[in-house]
Amino acid sequence: MTLVRTAMSAGSDLRMGDLPLKGHERLFRERIPLPPAVRGRVVFTDADHWALLAEGIEAWGFRRMQERGELLDREAVALMWFSDEYEPVLALLREAGLHPGDSALDAEVYLRFARERYHVLRTHRWDDSVITRLQLRDGRKR
Repeated sequence: MTLVRTAMSAGSDLRMGDLPLKGHERLFRERIPLPPAVRGRVVFTDADHWALLAEGIEAWGFRRMQERGELLDREAVALMWFSDEYEPVLALLREAGLHPGDSALDAEVYLRFARERYHVLRTHRWDDSVITRLQLRDGRKR
């Protein structure tokens, strides 16, 4: 048996096949240093989603700094994204019937609709018209 020390927690049920996912998660945590109290609320089962979300958060942070006219460190951007973007957007998606309700899927649901919102609608806003268009695309509103 070999003892391995890691920057990410690795339970006794960790398998070799889990290492790529853990590696991507570790890189995400370095780029987006969320506070420990909320870190566990952003979880993916697809390794590529960690990188996609990190890119999105960094772009969100850049836009936020532009709006505010001030430079923010990574910790401030991460916390602001979580409290000003992630949680409110998940609440909107739940209210609109676009979230299945399982909090374990929060990050997947957020990423899916944030990407769709931008790729299809070409906007970074979240408002009633965007939610309605996403509902129509998702087949949830007729």
